[in-house]
Amino acid sequence: MVIADLELTAIEAICNCNLSSLDYLEGNYFEMATYFAVDFPSQDEFGNQYPLLLRVTKFLCGGYILALSMSHTICDGTGASKFLHALADLANGTKTEPLLKPV
Repeated sequence: MVIADLELTAIEAICNCNLSSLDYLEGNYFEMATYFAVDFPSQDEFGNQYPLLLRVTKFLCGGYILALSMSHTICDGTGASKFLHALADLANGTKTEPLLKPV
């Protein structure tokens, strides 16, 4: 399923296997990991740009893979890391207050 607007495009995918069958993507699985990467144009045929792309792949075991594509004009590597950390806290329900406060 693709949820798209001008601010965020989110892609939800379901994989019919367990992470254990993929050896948890440990080792040199670069080619396999590319299947889970975001493969979506940063601009559509109308000239609309998508500065933030997020793909969530869910596995039968309940595990997830998050793939993120973000324009450098949105944030740098440190900002992307903090965004993913806040997203993980939200998914786990471990924090009652967000790591990053809205500006």
